Amino acid sequence: MLHRAITTRCDRGLVPPRFNHRRPFSVSIRSSSDGRIQTRNSSKHDDNQELARVPLADTLLTEELAQDIKKDLSNITSIQEAEQKLTSRLRGVHLTMDNFNWLFSNLYQPEAENPEAFYNLIAVFNLAKKAKVPLDESAYWFAMHAYNSIDEPPETEKLFKEMQTNGILPESPTYFALIDSYAQQDRVSDMLNSFEEAKAKGITPDRAIFNTILYTLARIGQSEEMMRRFQEMKSTIGCDDFTYYFVIDGLKDQGQQEEALAIWNDLKNEERPDLPGMVKNGVPLECLVLEVMSQLDRKEDMKDLFRSMISQDIEPDEEAYKAMEKVFDKNTEKKDYDRLISEMRQKGYK
Repeated sequence: MLHRAITTRCDRGLVPPRFNHRRPFSVSIRSSSDGRIQTRNSSKHDDNQELARVPLADTLLTEELAQDIKKDLSNITSIQEAEQKLTSRLRGVHLTMDNFNWLFSNLYQPEAENPEAFYNLIAVFNLAKKAKVPLDESAYWFAMHAYNSIDEPPETEKLFKEMQTNGILPESPTYFALIDSYAQQDRVSDMLNSFEEAKAKGITPDRAIFNTILYTLARIGQSEEMMRRFQEMKSTIGCDDFTYYFVIDGLKDQGQQEEALAIWNDLKNEERPDLPGMVKNGVPLECLVLEVMSQLDRKEDMKDLFRSMISQDIEPDEEAYKAMEKVFDKNTEKKDYDRLISEMRQKGYK
């Protein structure tokens, strides 16, 4: 089991696709002959067009109102509640693409862990659709990413299909959101097929989506396919600390400790100073390698690696300390042993 999977930078162990923010809308809103705002396809009145038709003379989305909206949405508990509060606040507002752009940009929280941040994005997306504001790929990405983040990946697939039906060509952000949704559901065949489809369309995968695929394959025990994708990543865009963590952990969990250690040794031979100890917000890669070495009873290698970690100020975790307690001999390696025990006591591990 991937029990050391990093959760502080990749929710549920999945690394969401990076997204370079662009303006979500590319259409202007014009006024009709009766002085009301009209958007494309808003000639017929229905209940969903209340937001699409407001007097031109009424207020714009001022900074004060915008801040009130953020305050209103700070403690919501559902998408429906967010929509209701947005609808109430936006009555009488001159709805322009800049206003929706502001809402998306300011309600988007890349590092958010609370679901309310994602409810808000979905609510903005839904209201923009009701207002008949033409949406582009960026807007769909916000909603797809939000649905993935609240563990509703089937909705992401629906939006991807809807986007294509509406004539919007998927690019890397939405393709990668779709792949992430399949990964969450362990739909490996769909995940890999979408990955290949994106590449066939000239979309270059980034490290985030490669890592999502590697993590998923590692978690479900498909080590052969994982290694194939690892080699592909290594030969194209290169790997990062998450890549090696997922691959080594996946091999270890499949009883392939020798292969896992070989990956580590290859990494050391590459002499990449950007990688060792780089998982700062989770568990350092070296701690995982110590566990692999322990399973192989490579005590001398463990000692060398642990001393190297200390010399580089790489923080061992509790499991690493406890493993080393069994390795250092308290009589013949008294200095190392005493330092280890002292540090464990200071950290509350003993």
